[in-house]
Amino acid sequence: MKKIKIQCIGDTHGMHEELELERSDIIIHVGDTCNSGSFRDGMAFLAWAKRQLTRGICDEFIFVAGNHDFTFEMIDKSYIPQGLVWLNNEEYETRDGLKIYGSPITPTFGHWAFMRERGDEISKVWKKIPKGLDILITHGPAYQILDRNSSREYCGCYDLGRYIKERKPKYHLFGHIHESYGTYKDDHTTYINCSTATGEYALTNKPIMINIIKENAYDY
Repeated sequence: MKKIKIQCIGDTHGMHEELELERSDIIIHVGDTCNSGSFRDGMAFLAWAKRQLTRGICDEFIFVAGNHDFTFEMIDKSYIPQGLVWLNNEEYETRDGLKIYGSPITPTFGHWAFMRERGDEISKVWKKIPKGLDILITHGPAYQILDRNSSREYCGCYDLGRYIKERKPKYHLFGHIHESYGTYKDDHTTYINCSTATGEYALTNKPIMINIIKENAYDY
């Protein structure tokens, strides 16, 4: 049995150097690593993320892209430094055996990256979410769960919420709607909006720490 410490961050918008991170087994970034989404911004984020591994801040660094991250629409995984895990609508098993699935997709709003129309188009993405997950990572929230913006409008994806209710991941990590930073729990899933930036784009929301007990964690 092992307690796995996970540090959850997101929506750093190019300000990641300002973060004060704790030692953890895993860092998970839920997207919007960049602000403008330029190639230079994307590479700067990857270099910073790699340094967290080499400095021993974490043993694994997992991330999805967000709607500001145009860089990750343009590159493939050959650009990703060894040791970093970029999830693009796919599943990953951590070295301790946690099952994680990550997606960058959010409902269409304006002209940003990784967006799909609500309804049938975005449902085709969410259908790929497997059952039995320890953690689901998406950039955006489900409808009416930590998804209110500064105008008090619900911005989340109804179809995502429908598949979460069916698939029942233990944790759902996301960001995108900075103003709804925080946690919520229902009978099956703990929802965490870990937007590190506030609605005013100040990097003052703290990384959210979670601990998962894994009974059959791998030895290494």
